[in-house]
Amino acid sequence: MPSDISAVLIKVADPERFHLGSVVQNPRSVTTLDVEAACSNLSLSVASGKGCENAEYMQLASDFIAFILHGYFLTMHQTGLFNRQITLFEALARIDTVEVKQMEKGLFSRSLLPALELNFKAGRAILARGLVLLSDIGNAEMSIVQRFLSESAKLQNRQGIGVLRGYFIASPIESSYSAPAPNSCLSHLIKLTGGDSEVKSVAMYECLLPAPYFGHVNLINYHCKQDPQSSEEKAEFNLVYPYLKKTALK
Repeated sequence: MPSDISAVLIKVADPERFHLGSVVQNPRSVTTLDVEAACSNLSLSVASGKGCENAEYMQLASDFIAFILHGYFLTMHQTGLFNRQITLFEALARIDTVEVKQMEKGLFSRSLLPALELNFKAGRAILARGLVLLSDIGNAEMSIVQRFLSESAKLQNRQGIGVLRGYFIASPIESSYSAPAPNSCLSHLIKLTGGDSEVKSVAMYECLLPAPYFGHVNLINYHCKQDPQSSEEKAEFNLVYPYLKKTALK
C-alpha cells in the first residue's frame, strides 16, 4: 500500500489465539464466545495520508470498519446470515487494510462530496467496498450511491468477477425495511436484490446485487452521539438491510 494513502491497518493481535480466520474455517463448530474472542483479537490502527485528511471523518471510517469486523461479523454468525453471504463472510477474515478516501467530483476543478469510499483489501486485491454517507448528505444520497455502484462495477470488471465479494453502505438517514421511503437508498437496494418479492425467499437475506455488480450488499444506519466520558462523538451502527429477525436463519 502506498504510504501516502489514508487507511486503517488491521492485524491479528495474537496469532496464537482465536481469530477471524479460525471462525470461517468451520463456522458451525464455533460458539458465540469463540467469535467474540476472535473479533476482540483484532488490532486496528489509523494511518494518516492523502485521500481523507479530516480527522473526524477518519474516526468515523475507523468506527465503521470496527463495526463491520466485530458487530456485523458477530451478527452474521449468530443469525446464520453467513450461510447466505458466505463469500463475503470468508472475505472479511482476510482483510488487512482498508483504504479511505473522500469522494470527489469534477475533472479540472475537484470538489469534495459528502461521502467516504472504503476499499477493504487483502494484499492488493479489493475484496469489499464501503460507502459512508456523511451527515450533510441531504438530497445527494441517491446520486452518490449510484456513482459508488457504477465505480464498483468497473472495479469488478478490472479485477475479474468474483474478487470483489460485497458492499457496505452506511447512511445517517434513518430508514426502515418495513416502510422504506420512496426513491431512497433502501428502496433502491431492496428492488435491485429482489427483496421486494411478495414471496419471501433467501433473496432478502442474500442481498445479492445482479450484474454488473456481482456482490452482496448490506445497508447500515448510523448516528453519532457524545461519549459522556470523553465528550467526543462516537458513531453507533445498526444493520437495516437485510432485515434480520431475532430468530436465526437456516
